[in-house]
Amino acid sequence: MTEDRKTRIRKGLDEIYNQGHLEKIDQLYDSGITCHQSPFPELNGKDELKGYVRDLRNAYSDFKTSVEEVIGEGDSMVVRGYIQGTHTRQSMNLQLPPTGKQMKVPFCTVTHWKNDKIVEEFTYVDLLLLTRQLGAIPSGSMESR
Repeated sequence: MTEDRKTRIRKGLDEIYNQGHLEKIDQLYDSGITCHQSPFPELNGKDELKGYVRDLRNAYSDFKTSVEEVIGEGDSMVVRGYIQGTHTRQSMNLQLPPTGKQMKVPFCTVTHWKNDKIVEEFTYVDLLLLTRQLGAIPSGSMESR
């Protein structure tokens, strides 16, 4: 079961985030999905998740997710990888005017499964690195003296 889920999540993230096949969300996620993406607002349901993915793909041209590692145990899985793209539009979550700069930042997502679909997900992205790469925060501003 775990190996099948690993394959499904790798393929699903590629189809959804890289290829833009938002209908694949219906196959991978439960209708009552809750996505926690601190510090941004929680996403509830597949329609909100689809809107979020659409927004990411619009805000970052050539948006791409690469999965480096998938670890699974029981009904929980962890996905670690990178997101990257060129910031060409303002996104709903990161209210930063387009910079035209490229970003590549690590992410980690913890998923919980029930009836072979994802019912809850916690996603963590290195927002400090993202805002530095986009020029919103100077590179040395958070370093110790």
